[in-house]
Amino acid sequence: MFTPQINHITLKMPPVPPLSQPNEVDPSIFCNENTVNNCTEEFCECVYAHTIPIGSLVELIFIDEAQMFESSHPFHLHGYSFRVVAMERLNTSTTLEEVMALDAQGLIQRKLSGAPIKDTISVPAGGYVIARFYADNSGYWLMHCHLLYHAENRMGLVFKVGEDSDMPPIPDGFPVCRSWIN
Repeated sequence: MFTPQINHITLKMPPVPPLSQPNEVDPSIFCNENTVNNCTEEFCECVYAHTIPIGSLVELIFIDEAQMFESSHPFHLHGYSFRVVAMERLNTSTTLEEVMALDAQGLIQRKLSGAPIKDTISVPAGGYVIARFYADNSGYWLMHCHLLYHAENRMGLVFKVGEDSDMPPIPDGFPVCRSWIN
């Protein structure tokens, strides 16, 4: 089965915004690659999220294995800019294991000084991008592929930065959304 995914998980959108209506969101709808259980053979979907402690330095390693198509993936992160500390196209295809082995051997050099600042990066087919950001903006932040077909098919994930107590207060009179599922 082919469907655009991150770490073999398809993002399912929550029924209401978790930032403004946290008491209406069942915590069990969230998952990550270690907790996902809503799978049918190769297809897994959930509100794919990673919780990041406020004040953390976050390193993202994007790998485009290019197993099906040889095209790059433009990834966009809402709420943050990040520094692109490494980027390379290795071949027409690659694997997670190959990139991690190169990194473990010290063959991927990170440019920590003067690295470009972006909020969208094109991950080369058969290659990788390593990006870093300082998690100082609490909230729920969407990261997704900007290819229309991939965005429509929910190739993305959510970063929950901070704990509930770190979230900004909900303004008085803030509009409430009803579940789009019903």
